[in-house]
Amino acid sequence: MTKTILLIVSTLLFSVSANAQIDTVATNFQKDFNQFKQSIMQEHQQFKTQNDSVFAEFLKESWKEFQVFYNKKQSVPKPTLQPVAKKEATIKEIKPKTEKTDSTRTKTDTPSEIKIKSGAQMPVKNSAGKAMLQYNFYGTETSVVNPGNLPPLQQIDAKNIETYFENTCNIDAVSELVIELRKKQHDMQLNDWGYYKLIEKTASLVEPSLLRQKLFTWAVLLKSGYNAKIGFANNEVYLMLPTNEEIYSSYYLTINNTPYYIQTGNNENNSLPKLHVHTANYPGGKTLSLHIDKIPQLGNSTINRQLLFRNDTIAVTCNKWLIDFYNEYPLCDIQLFFSAPLSKPVLKSLDNYFNPLFISATNRQKINLLLGFVQNSFAYKTDTDQFGREKYFFPDELFYYPFSDCEDKSILFSRLVKHFTGYNCIGLDFPGHVNTAVCFPGEPKGTFINFSGKNYTICDPTYTNAPIGYLDSKYENITPEIITFE
Repeated sequence: MTKTILLIVSTLLFSVSANAQIDTVATNFQKDFNQFKQSIMQEHQQFKTQNDSVFAEFLKESWKEFQVFYNKKQSVPKPTLQPVAKKEATIKEIKPKTEKTDSTRTKTDTPSEIKIKSGAQMPVKNSAGKAMLQYNFYGTETSVVNPGNLPPLQQIDAKNIETYFENTCNIDAVSELVIELRKKQHDMQLNDWGYYKLIEKTASLVEPSLLRQKLFTWAVLLKSGYNAKIGFANNEVYLMLPTNEEIYSSYYLTINNTPYYIQTGNNENNSLPKLHVHTANYPGGKTLSLHIDKIPQLGNSTINRQLLFRNDTIAVTCNKWLIDFYNEYPLCDIQLFFSAPLSKPVLKSLDNYFNPLFISATNRQKINLLLGFVQNSFAYKTDTDQFGREKYFFPDELFYYPFSDCEDKSILFSRLVKHFTGYNCIGLDFPGHVNTAVCFPGEPKGTFINFSGKNYTICDPTYTNAPIGYLDSKYENITPEIITFE
């Protein structure tokens, strides 16, 4: 009995000792990791500070005057009413043309008209005693360090803008803010455009006027490694972004064969003057990508939509904050919208309805059902009639807005095909009509197009009652541009 008790006590003591050693190891590991992280951050900041100094020197004497242009989206009129298929599909081949690959502020404040932006929140302090900014970013409560009083701006000219940049970048809290914003970007899965919007939102609380907000956004983008530019004319400043994708319905200028898109609410009828812009590039500065590989992790505001299909009601849930994020997206290359994923709430809603129907269905039967779903469950209306302008939808947006047109239906259909069957799709850009084609295994049945050595069968998600392989006769002798996005 005594030996048993001693054994138990010894075991307990060993266990406590072992756990204590594990806790010590874990504590030491965390301590070492924090020190390593701090050293990396210091090295990173030292590197950025050196870049700031180099750029500040480049900035001087680099100002030139540039003509501004408007990138208008050329479009061909679309059918006012949703078209209807008139005959059965026949087997024939069409030829591809070219491939499309990936690649409202009307007045701002002058320095003499400094106005505090309404709704700005008073700064608070964190546990370390640092002043913080708290705000809502698309439904996500966000808190970042407040950089405090930023340098004054006497007037709008090259010299004063250079001084603003140097003085702003020398503020330690600004460097700390950049690191925090980068972490927010990672945590919320924001792409480059989302990060720009995060900086823009932060700037609206940091600086009192729209003019200074643009300058601060420019400075933070540069310190974040993006080659943004600032221009000025007539006592106003203009922020401009280099992007990997072409942006339409936007003013731009070109420096060294790189287009810079001007972030302004001006439309085509409200032209911009020639701008004085710095040609100096931030060391290692990169362009912004507008592609969305992951759905941003924003706040959740549930919107429920009821869709009718085959006498059934399909309940679909989407996130209003995500819709708001998409609504502020620029009009850019259409393949970007084709490549964007569907959100988990929407996919879950669709899985709940379609998966039971697909239990014993072939992939061709699945696609035929999905084709009918997109053709019949989303009311048709052109962008001009619904918005007064061209607007491509991200896949989730079809479940929010009351109407959609051909490119929107094609974008959604292609994502559904990929999700439920794994088959690859391409987009077909005909004059006035966007269509899709699916790469079925085996011999094609219906109208098809050969692309990159593979046959893709036409699947038109816009024409009501159009079966797999159907192509309206008006497009039979037209070679479409291919939209790739896989």
